[in-house]
Amino acid sequence: MHRFTLACVFLALAACTASPAEPTGSSSVTVGSPTLTEYVHLFNHSRFAIGSPTYQKSEASIDKVIGDWGVFGTDQKTRSVLALPNADAPSRARPALTTDPAVHNAAVRKYFVDAGLPADEVDSVSVHTMASASGAGSDPPTSWEFEAYTSTISRQYDGVRVVESHAWAQFNDLGEVVTESVYWPEVSKSVAMAATAFRKQLEDPAAKAAFFAKVPEGGRLVIHHTPAAWKGTFSAMVSYDVGGFGKTKHYDASGWSFTLPHEG
Repeated sequence: MHRFTLACVFLALAACTASPAEPTGSSSVTVGSPTLTEYVHLFNHSRFAIGSPTYQKSEASIDKVIGDWGVFGTDQKTRSVLALPNADAPSRARPALTTDPAVHNAAVRKYFVDAGLPADEVDSVSVHTMASASGAGSDPPTSWEFEAYTSTISRQYDGVRVVESHAWAQFNDLGEVVTESVYWPEVSKSVAMAATAFRKQLEDPAAKAAFFAKVPEGGRLVIHHTPAAWKGTFSAMVSYDVGGFGKTKHYDASGWSFTLPHEG
């Protein structure tokens, strides 16, 4: 007999690219300012099942809180967070919180918003399913067994998606967080205002026609920022993204194409 496991691809990617973290607090924003607020997920606001006792350690630019069951890490530069359980962590052996994806999505949204993530910046919550199956020899599995959900919160400003920001978590039946990651940096007032202006440009018939005379249609307006694993200078920009042939092209409000800093 052999066992197949279907896991969320984004979990593996996040484990490779997002650095764990433990910072001092989340920043505030002046009322009326269009700045997108930074949210830093603090260890003392987390329900990550880390085990006890715990101790702190800094290595490779990561501030770590380490317990018997896992590690909660905060990147010293980006303040992104990744909490990973050990392979034998009891939290991993527990059943999932629910078999209803909507219930899990709602629980994850409430968890992060209660911890301080700005509710008005939440765009949507999507669920990813983990399942496993057994089979004999080289035959494909005939059925899959549900294991858990991971729910991911995406970010927006004024209806414009902020692509690289994320907050995701997996809950077990005790309401413990099995694993989680957050990267929700501040995005400046100038970028926020540029996003609104670009959106209005695409809503104006004449301006829209002029723009699409230079740029292929069928894309989407987004805000990009450098990702959690980026070790250079943080930057954010507004882009009209058009996909094709395995590569996304980025266009500014004038219709000129450009490359994101972390793609160069």
